[in-house]
Amino acid sequence: GPYLFKGADAPMDVFEVGAVGIAPLKEPPDSNKARRAVRPGEEELLGWRPAIGLEVPSREGWKLEKKLGEGGFGEVWLARHHRTKVSRVFKFCYDPDRLRSFKREMTLFRLLREALGAREDIVRLYEVRLDQPPFFLESAYSEEGDMKDWAARQGGIDKIPMATRIELVAAIADALSAAHSVGVLHKDVKPANVLIRMEIGQPRPVLADFGIGMIGDISQLEARNITMTGFTETMMDNESSRTGTRLYAPPELMTGKPFTVQGDIYSLGVLLYQMVVGDLSRPLAHGWEAQIEDPILREDIAAAVAGNVEQRLKSASELSQRLRRLDSRRAEQRRQKRARTTRLAVGVLAALLALSTTLILYERSLRREATDQRDLANKLKGEAESAQKKAETAQRQAEEHFRLSQDRLERFQLEKAAQLVSHDLPRATLWFAEAMKTEYRAIVEAGFLLQIDCPDLGSCRNNQYRELTDDQFRRIAERNIAALNAATEGLPSDRMRLHI
Repeated sequence: GPYLFKGADAPMDVFEVGAVGIAPLKEPPDSNKARRAVRPGEEELLGWRPAIGLEVPSREGWKLEKKLGEGGFGEVWLARHHRTKVSRVFKFCYDPDRLRSFKREMTLFRLLREALGAREDIVRLYEVRLDQPPFFLESAYSEEGDMKDWAARQGGIDKIPMATRIELVAAIADALSAAHSVGVLHKDVKPANVLIRMEIGQPRPVLADFGIGMIGDISQLEARNITMTGFTETMMDNESSRTGTRLYAPPELMTGKPFTVQGDIYSLGVLLYQMVVGDLSRPLAHGWEAQIEDPILREDIAAAVAGNVEQRLKSASELSQRLRRLDSRRAEQRRQKRARTTRLAVGVLAALLALSTTLILYERSLRREATDQRDLANKLKGEAESAQKKAETAQRQAEEHFRLSQDRLERFQLEKAAQLVSHDLPRATLWFAEAMKTEYRAIVEAGFLLQIDCPDLGSCRNNQYRELTDDQFRRIAERNIAALNAATEGLPSDRMRLHI
């Protein structure tokens, strides 16, 4: 055992090697140079230690073959029965503080066995020695080892088909659900605490190591008259300062909240994440969702590792059912997607139909409007043409009126010209008389010529007619014109030329 030597600050372990019955194998007595430094309760733990080839005390025929691991509690060894060749795992305890953990694990295994019977997915406890050293727990051994060892021999967990990985997690969830059903919380779910056994060529998980587990429902022990060995009142409510492996520990423990069923579900959710990404050492970090392509698995992991305990899955069996219904859920998702696509297509079709109808109605409205505009244009055109015709008619009438007016003017001017002739006949010739007789315009032109010397009627009056009124003057001119007509009647036209 440990001895505190003179001049040393800390005790050192002292061992004696010898043959039983020959060597003293007795601790040296204390002296001024060294004294034993064994604490109360440690004495019974000192003495025998496991080694290759040694037979396990009180377990005849079981010889230790190799060391599987060690921890603060002690060591884990593989032993094989020399006659049956069956292998078992022996967990030895050397730490008095951890001896209570051994007793607690024994109590949990007893409760599981009596409440659930023998289960293939929870490691079986065969023998317990807690009355005298060496203290140990004897449990079933798996040739495949734990999940990490098994995955490593397969070339990595990522080399295992995804369906197999998912089924392993679902089976672990079944085992946890069974333990939870009788009030047992594991508190340390991780690959190293899951053994793998082969069944018809398929890996099957075995949940092991309930060393830091706790009882969530004390009535389960009382109903079966099981002594609460290894438990204290505090442990019944919220067990020990040990909270399992940090990588898999639920976040609520950091705030001092008690461990619950949802704590185990969180650990299982982290394990599911690692199985899906194909890496048993990857932590669940912020943004993990981007690494999960399957939306359904992403949803399941999120439901298991929700930071809020109230939003986390209520039971491990719920996760198991989700995982085993992946195919049907995916089919349902595809069906819903098709239904959404169909609804969307119908909606789009309806929208297109409505739009087409609207466009058709709009096109018809535009066509009617165009027709109305065309009819209006034709009407306006007709009205314009009618107005144009009316204008042309009016213009013709105006021109006719103008012509008539012109004729009247010409006659009036002829009358003036006649008046000139009547009082100044020498300036007229036979041509003028004929022109006056046949064409008013020529007479007007002649009159204009005559007006070169006589610009108006008044200026052309000679003295003898100066005192006459216009009417008197006009009557005289008419008589002269009548006389001129009679005088020139029958004359040839080529002699009718006027030279002024």
